[in-house]
Amino acid sequence: MIAGFMVRFAIAVLVISFLVLLIIGVKKIAGKKLSPRTHYLIWFFLLIALTVPFLPGISLSYGSSFFPNLNTTLSPSPRSLTEEEKVVETADRGWMNNFVVSVGQERESVVYLIVGLVWILGILVMGTVTIASFLRLKRLFEASLPLQDAVIRRLFEECKKEAGIKKKIEICSSAYIKSPIVLGTFKPAVILPIQAVKEQSPEEIRYILLHELMHCRYLDIPINYWICLLRVLYWFHPLVWYALREVQNDREVACDASVLTLVGEEQAQAYGETLISYARSVSYPRFSTASAMGGSSRQISRRIKNIAAFQKESIWGHLRSRGILLLVGAAVLAVLPGLTTAASDDEVRLPDSYKVENSLGTYFAGYEGSFVMYDLNQETYTLYNEKDAIKRGSPDSTYKIYSALFALEKGVITGENSKLGWNNTKYPFDSWNKDQDLKTAMKYSVNWYFKALDEKCGLPYLKEKFEKIGYGNKDLSGGISGYWMESSLKISPLEQVELLTAFYRNDYDFNAENIKTVQEAMFLGETEEAALYGKTGTGAVEGKNINGWFLGYIEDQNNHYFFSVNLQKGADCSGSQAADIALKILKGLGIYGN
Repeated sequence: MIAGFMVRFAIAVLVISFLVLLIIGVKKIAGKKLSPRTHYLIWFFLLIALTVPFLPGISLSYGSSFFPNLNTTLSPSPRSLTEEEKVVETADRGWMNNFVVSVGQERESVVYLIVGLVWILGILVMGTVTIASFLRLKRLFEASLPLQDAVIRRLFEECKKEAGIKKKIEICSSAYIKSPIVLGTFKPAVILPIQAVKEQSPEEIRYILLHELMHCRYLDIPINYWICLLRVLYWFHPLVWYALREVQNDREVACDASVLTLVGEEQAQAYGETLISYARSVSYPRFSTASAMGGSSRQISRRIKNIAAFQKESIWGHLRSRGILLLVGAAVLAVLPGLTTAASDDEVRLPDSYKVENSLGTYFAGYEGSFVMYDLNQETYTLYNEKDAIKRGSPDSTYKIYSALFALEKGVITGENSKLGWNNTKYPFDSWNKDQDLKTAMKYSVNWYFKALDEKCGLPYLKEKFEKIGYGNKDLSGGISGYWMESSLKISPLEQVELLTAFYRNDYDFNAENIKTVQEAMFLGETEEAALYGKTGTGAVEGKNINGWFLGYIEDQNNHYFFSVNLQKGADCSGSQAADIALKILKGLGIYGN
């Protein structure tokens, strides 16, 4: 799990690096064609991109053409097990017997664990520094006093009206700061240095107040919290640090432009001179959420140049800025799928119409799993545990239904001659150590038989066919010997039922005789009223059954029901247990076995 997240996060970091360079390039090329506010707003696309990898449950996908299938990259790699490890269960239970070969999974690389640990430690350190800065700012606010000067308080209210702000904002003074600051998200406050209150003219104080109030108007304080959080999460990324610093610099320039728009270009020099008086007067913690009028000499110099060149934005300039903003937004939107750390192909959509039967949970005692059934006459789905019903997992031996069909379509076997000779390799099940035809191979779930069919068909052909029928994630990258066995290929219980229904109706125009041959191989039993067809599947890792399947259909004179039971958690998540539960449910619903 850690390895999966770290790999996806690493890819997201690469995409983010590209975005930073893209935005810097666009800003550099556009230059003064963009308004100061647009220079600032462009960075918001980066803030969103930096946030996406940490949004829980976010899964973005625009198809597989833009980005590689991350699930492929992260599929567990089978490793060799001893013969003793391979045998999971051999008890004779008829067609419900488990003929399963366990696979191993490589342990998560220690490199991923170390990298993840270092990253988390960095977050803890940076988080501690940021919290300390926040607490220092909090103490600063608590030590400040409500401003008593009636003239400045009246001027403050006039500035609020001028800035179009109705929200209550406190104004205080403090002897512990050298530059005016604004802080607080829900209860914002402007804090003036006592020295400024005593020495600066009302006009200079008006500029100061308008600047700080603009931060309130444009919600710069909560945005600062956002930036601080991102700085903590991306503590290791110098390009992101540079970009976040530029966000704050552009914010101050945008704030200056907003003030000059209010007071008029003719007051730009006076406003600039007020700003110069706070050069190098940083009096707040470096990582704090406050916004201050002062800054480094480099920042002040840059702002003075922008103030000197300030011109009100024309309508054409406004349209041009918004057009460039939209283009950058579209570029960021295009790469968002590469930023998600959530797997994008692990879940599918629920059908438009279905009913949930929570009462079926009694059949799953001791297990976590799902039940899906499609009533062909009513064209309705019945689901138990819809969350698990749409979650993809390895199909294990249930894939053999389609392996057989594809082999028949290619002519590797025929309905009349499906026999393959045993290769004399000693397998853990006696029933495997003999020649097989399709019916016996399906009954005993003989891996070597279906592996031989797959090899004769070839991986390109199989991929084409799995693509054609839309089988789950259609990922055969796990290799021809085991792509279906707790490896790359994945499918949800809902998709299993949808696909089995399409298989039965021959929606994909396969040879009808081949469909019939596979159906005959899937036949499990019958009563006076109905016949049962199906296939079990068991996923075993490190000698433990972790994924149990039973899917099939009931064929009676009046209707057909397609179903799947999948078990994910429990003492023995095997195909035989899934079949046992499925038969009890079908009997309970009055569909089969009454």
